[in-house]
Amino acid sequence: ELQWLMVGFTPAGVVMLLPPVFNRVFALAYRVIRRRTIDNAALPGFRTIGSGTALHVVGAMLAGLSMFLVARSLDPTLGAHDLLYLIAAMNLASAVSMIAVFAPSGIGVRETILVLLLGAVMSAELALLTAVVLRVWSIIADFAFLGVAATVRGIARQAGRP
Repeated sequence: ELQWLMVGFTPAGVVMLLPPVFNRVFALAYRVIRRRTIDNAALPGFRTIGSGTALHVVGAMLAGLSMFLVARSLDPTLGAHDLLYLIAAMNLASAVSMIAVFAPSGIGVRETILVLLLGAVMSAELALLTAVVLRVWSIIADFAFLGVAATVRGIARQAGRP
């Protein structure tokens, strides 16, 4: 089942975050992209990777929780037992959509993956509706942050700061 497959990938993700593994993969990618080696002093250690991972996990949990709440509002049969799967589904869909450079903001990619993954715990129709509601909500949030940034910038300009 999809839920167990996603659980199976968790140990691989944890291993990838160990500095010896992470730094080796990062150095190889850097060498391929930049065609030169990276100085070992620039590679992160356990503390940097650990704190970055902790911050990402908090953000990922909040993003997944928000999707769970949207999905639960549309399908009340979802329960607490679905929470971790939905958090993982949201974050997997978001990660893959970032890699899809052909789609601006991953539009369509994230929704397709969400519909496929959500289909394991809810009807296809509700999965599609959940994905669309989440996309509309993210667009509204983007415009809200744009408004806040524009306001802060305007205040800074009036105060004589660039």
